[in-house]
Parts: sequence; C-alpha cells; structure tokens
Amino acid sequence: MDDRLGTLTDLLQQTPSEALWDALCEELALWDPKALAQVALPRVQAQLERWPDEVERWADAGPLVTVQRVSGAAALKKLAQAGQPVRWLELRLGAVGERAVPGLVASLQVLQPYGLSLEVEEVDDGNGVAPLAELDAPRLRVLMIEAPGLGDAAAENIADNPKLSGLRRLSLAGSGLTSAGARALAGAAHLASLTALDLANNKPGDAGLRALLQSPHLGRLTKLSLAGCGLGPKAAQLLAQSSAVGRLTKLELADNRLTAAGRAALAASPHLGEAVKRALPD
Repeated sequence: MDDRLGTLTDLLQQTPSEALWDALCEELALWDPKALAQVALPRVQAQLERWPDEVERWADAGPLVTVQRVSGAAALKKLAQAGQPVRWLELRLGAVGERAVPGLVASLQVLQPYGLSLEVEEVDDGNGVAPLAELDAPRLRVLMIEAPGLGDAAAENIADNPKLSGLRRLSLAGSGLTSAGARALAGAAHLASLTALDLANNKPGDAGLRALLQSPHLGRLTKLSLAGCGLGPKAAQLLAQSSAVGRLTKLELADNRLTAAGRAALAASPHLGEAVKRALPD
C-alpha cells in the first residue's frame, strides 16, 4: 500500500486540471475498497476542498469514488436504473442463465465502473463470465474475477473483447485458469495497457508461462503474480532467461516447487532487478 499512497500523494501535489482529475480517478480505482475508504478518500477529499469550482464539471461521471456491492442480476439492474454512477463495483452472482447475460451486459454498460470485482459463486456453463465477451467498457481500468473453474472461459472472453482495451490491472487468481487461458491473454493485442496481472493459484503450466513471457502485447507489465501455480525449476529457468522480466518491479512466486536449482537460476538472472530478486521466496 505504501507504493499506492506515494503515487496518490504525488498526484495531489500537482496543479489541478481535468487531466489530473482523470488520473486521480484511475489511481483510486486500483485501491482495495477497505484501504480506499480508510486511507485514500480522506486525503483526497481534504485536498479537493481547495480545488477550483471546475472540479464539479470534471466530475461528469459522478463522485470521485463510489463503491457499490450488489448480489444478483436483479440488484444490478436496480442499481443501473437508479442512475447512480459507480467507480468500483463489487458484483456477486450465483448461477446465471443464458437469458440473463444481455441484461447483465446492459446494466454494466450503464454503470461504466472504473473497477469491477466479479464473483461467481456457483460454477455454471460459463454464463457468469459471459458478459466479459460483450461488455463495452472504455472506462474500466481494474477487473478482478473470482470464478473457480471458469478461469479459461473468463480469459478467453476478455481476450476476445477489444472493447476492454482500457484495462490496467487484471486478476484471475484462483479461477482454475490453465495454459489455454494464459495463451489467450498473451495473444490479446488490446491488453497492451496492462501493468499488473494476477494469476495466483492457477495452473498455467510451463506452456502458459512461456506464452506470457513471449507475448508482444504485455510489454507494460510491472507486476506479475504466479504464486501457488505449481511451477517448477523449468518455469524458474524460463523466467530467469526472459528479458520480459526486466521491467517487473514485483514478481510473486511463493508456494511453488521451484527447487534449489530454480531459485539459483532466478538469483543469477541478468534480467531480474535486484529488488525483485530480494523479494523472491527462499
């Protein structure tokens, strides 16, 4: 959180402008909702009191950050009908029928959140993540998917939807993603703006990891989480030998099977930064 707080502090010290307003909105969309409410918003609101009146005109999408938590398609539709824009939406779904998908898409497009946390509680045939294939969400910067067993379907839907080109941070942690999902993400040209990718507790395998490292579209990634992915020494070698890891400021590899040889390869990597190496698991 210290990095986030530093970034926020730097932004608040700049001269007020419409561009700075947009930058603040994007930055706050990256915050965890709890830290957002307890730490970030009090600082921001105090600073905004000293901004000029034009701030009201810049805030054409509603409050700077509004966190809404809803369960089910009906509650989401009601929220959309209320006409209250949101910056961060936490949406929890049970089993979703095919006929409910267009309604979910329509509601999400009305709300146009900067951050969307989607939790699918019941494994279905993929309808819970189907809206991701059709959603037109140019403002969406952060997408967090919690859908056990639907990781590949979610990844493929995201990869097939160029209207999600604004994404900066994507999490599919614990979703059952395999090498197929990793390859889909690696091949998506519209994900070129991603700076953080969380695939923890999945099974991308060596093939999926290789695809991610060789992707011509993921060149802006600075944070990559592969914790708990069952990776072994071969994966460690792939990481150590890839120039793609040179831009990473954070690489999470806890709870894998790297072995001493794998850890040694990472420690000797000419591409990994020293700060990243020091943070790797022993």
